[in-house]
Amino acid sequence: MRLRPLLIVPALVLLAAAGCGSKPLSENKTLTLDKEVGARSLDVPAQKKAMKMTVEFSSSDGDVAVLVFKGADIKDEDAMLTTEATKAIGSKKGKTDSFSVDVPENTAVRVVVRGHTAAKTDVNLKVTSAP
Repeated sequence: MRLRPLLIVPALVLLAAAGCGSKPLSENKTLTLDKEVGARSLDVPAQKKAMKMTVEFSSSDGDVAVLVFKGADIKDEDAMLTTEATKAIGSKKGKTDSFSVDVPENTAVRVVVRGHTAAKTDVNLKVTSAP
């Protein structure tokens, strides 16, 4: 009779471990760029597993550049404007578009919106990942 309780505990541990996978990412944010603010960002915390992240954006007025950087490459607010686009792991420029990037495991990223062509624009940003 003592064998049953001993078998139940490992089974529960296995079930709990199976449900501990990364949850799909789903972030929505509206970022306003104007003459005073040249860049804004959305921070995505590090995930335990590598993931394919999709970025969708839509600017209310004029083109913008949307870039995904590793968090370590953007040290402060000034770096959002000065870090070379070649350091980005993915980017697109336009009024409305989407793109995907592969994010390594345990790597925080920052989605940066900059390079707006209008005096003021609101950028709707949607960042998602598959489960």
